[in-house]
Amino acid sequence: MEAVRNEQGEFLDFIFAYINPAGADILGQPTDALLGRSYLGFFSEAVSSGLLATYRQVLETGKAIRVPEVHYAADGVNGWFDLSINRYGDAVAVTFADISSTKQAALEAERQSRYMDGIFNVTSEAIYVLEAVRDGGAKAGSGSIVDFRYQHVNQAFERMFGTQADAIVGRNYLVLYPTVKSSGLFDKFCAVVETGQSFQQEIFYDGEGIRGWYELTVVKLDDGVVGTTRDITVRKQAQLESQKQAAFRNQILQISSSGIIAYQAIRSPEGVITDFRTVFFNQAYEQIFNESAERIAGHTFRERFVDGTGIELFNFYVTVTETGKAFRRDRYYPHLGKWLNLAGTQLEDGFMIIANDITTLKRATEQLQTVIDQAHTGIIMIRPVRAVNGGQIEDFTISLVNRSQADYLGRATGELVGQIASKYFTTYKLNGLFDRYRQVIETGEPQHFEHHYEGDGIDAWVDIQAIPLNGEVLITFWDHTAMKSLQRQLEDKVSELSKANSNLQQFAYAASHDLQEPLRKVQSFCDVIVEQYGPQVGEDGRDMMRRMQGAAGRMQVLIRDLLAYSRTATHQQALDPVDLNRVVGNVLADLDVTIQETNAQIRIGSLPVLPGDASQLGQLMQNLLSNALKFRRQDVTPVINIEAKEVPLNALPESLQLRRGRYVAITVHDNGIGFDTRYEDRIFGLFQRLHSRSQYEGSGIGLAICKRVAENHGGMITVDSKIGDGTLFTVYLPM
Repeated sequence: MEAVRNEQGEFLDFIFAYINPAGADILGQPTDALLGRSYLGFFSEAVSSGLLATYRQVLETGKAIRVPEVHYAADGVNGWFDLSINRYGDAVAVTFADISSTKQAALEAERQSRYMDGIFNVTSEAIYVLEAVRDGGAKAGSGSIVDFRYQHVNQAFERMFGTQADAIVGRNYLVLYPTVKSSGLFDKFCAVVETGQSFQQEIFYDGEGIRGWYELTVVKLDDGVVGTTRDITVRKQAQLESQKQAAFRNQILQISSSGIIAYQAIRSPEGVITDFRTVFFNQAYEQIFNESAERIAGHTFRERFVDGTGIELFNFYVTVTETGKAFRRDRYYPHLGKWLNLAGTQLEDGFMIIANDITTLKRATEQLQTVIDQAHTGIIMIRPVRAVNGGQIEDFTISLVNRSQADYLGRATGELVGQIASKYFTTYKLNGLFDRYRQVIETGEPQHFEHHYEGDGIDAWVDIQAIPLNGEVLITFWDHTAMKSLQRQLEDKVSELSKANSNLQQFAYAASHDLQEPLRKVQSFCDVIVEQYGPQVGEDGRDMMRRMQGAAGRMQVLIRDLLAYSRTATHQQALDPVDLNRVVGNVLADLDVTIQETNAQIRIGSLPVLPGDASQLGQLMQNLLSNALKFRRQDVTPVINIEAKEVPLNALPESLQLRRGRYVAITVHDNGIGFDTRYEDRIFGLFQRLHSRSQYEGSGIGLAICKRVAENHGGMITVDSKIGDGTLFTVYLPM
């Protein structure tokens, strides 16, 4: 191309002076069409592409330039070119070769390389390329592999193993990870290179600070391998834990005493369930159904259950599988002679059953129901019905009722069980019974009370006991209306008797006063007659007067003793602590004259403080001591021993053992005349005497008073005696 200049010699353009056929072909123009034409007129992008400037540089400097890659896309030309530019005089010679195909191949290779690098680094799997290191530096295919050298690792490798590529690439495999030798992983890599067969495996690696489960895929690449590693530690641990849990659950299911079996649905091409296949069962199920594992595992549901109920059961379990509705029920198997409690639920496309042998429980329940039904007491069990949110108790459901209670209500037991209590006891929420039953549930404390039930066609007095039992209330009813009526009659009689006793007491006081006054007058008039009219009546008259006075005196003693006895029967003070030492001391003071006259020796032990009536206990001790002094032996000094000690239960008289409690025995032992024990019961009766009045004075009431006082205090009195060898009185009183 020759330079075109202006008059001043300044460069303006080029014109084509020569072009060979290859150049014309590349430019897509005939040679004649180009020769003599302006360069800038043909190459419109020459300036913007920088080609014109390059040509001028060569023209002006004379220095040749090569441009190995120029892309021109204009003026009917689109391609990559290799240019060489030289100066010839005032012209430039340009040689160029079309390198478009080569350049496009290079660009595609570069694009593919960038694409592969992107994939190489964007994946979450660690990728690495290892080149075999052979013994003695032998070439591929000769010499044994002694190590591998890292050629390339991706970013995922760096993240997974915490090492930068710069510290990995170029270094030997065994140097970085010596554990691969002992684990056998190195030998597997060698086998891939030597045989060309890739391998994929899950391994557990523990070495060089790396511990976990990894999934490896290794393939041959030239004289080495390319491998991918995926960290599956979390998944593997979950899998192992799941397997562990599955094995644990399976072990639990196998050792469970409940029979367990699972079925999977067998469906037709249309999706209809035609049968069920056994997928799991435990040993307890074999034992409960008396079937071998081979029969259970080798037969479908319909093949195992071929009796009349098989179709009914099959249809029921189809419904469970299709609807997912769980169930629980008791069923009797005649061929097994067993009652089974069955609980089932949907399990994927099938169902599972848990079976428990309740034959013993069922029979015991039936026996218990029979026993309950034989009870004359009404028995009913109620279960609380709570509000929807599980809060307050709103009512109760009858869960059990015996025949006596059902008959009392005029209903059948089957009619009552499962019904709301308020349906048959319409007034129980108003009369306080509902509140009591609710308190039993909420507090867990039993209640025992009497209730007058009026309503629901019932008018009765009932004794009710309500106790909590497994979240329910067990109630027993006893209709004691007749007894209540009798009790009222007794209360009326007691009231009448109380009035009669009060009248009797008033009569006793009045009688004692009214009877003693005439006696005092008789005695007084006798004294006057004897003193003033003694000579007139003579000795016989005076003797008669003395006899009248004696009879009147005895009558006074008898009236006084009868009054004392009546007081013990009709007038008992409230029980207060009474010190027997003080009581006995007061009695001895009253008997002081008699004690001195008889020279009696009174020996007193330590006496307790007891709950009682001090006045009555004083009468008791006075009568016992008076008798001991009265019935003494002639010419023998009276000796009386008074002692007290607590008595064990088994040493008490039989009638007191039934009462239980603590008792003390107070003994009064004398050395008097004694008596025949044949008369033991007689001496405690009213007006009973073992001796004539001429021998011993007295009314025969003293020991009767002692017996009454002991009984008033919840105790009793006994006697042991022998003629000529004294008497022992024992009074048992509660402590």
